Amino acid sequence: MSLQSNSYLTYSLYRIDVILRETIVVGTVGGVGLGWQLKESLSSFAWEEVLLITITFISITLIGETFSEKLQKRLLNNQNKDTILLY
Repeated sequence: MSLQSNSYLTYSLYRIDVILRETIVVGTVGGVGLGWQLKESLSSFAWEEVLLITITFISITLIGETFSEKLQKRLLNNQNKDTILLY
């Protein structure tokens, strides 16, 4: 894989990470989706639902972070191998 495609893939992973985080923030603030459900659950004191939604937010974030980190490490390892081959 060329260095240019590694750079492109790394940037794409960064953007996916940013989009995931922004989606969770917008949802938490009150956008449509889990944020709206969280707001409704909080206002009706449905603590079991609040806990479930919070766990869902955390799970989505951790899964995205883990996937992104593993893919970045793999790309960096490939980039290092390509660099060694160039010299």
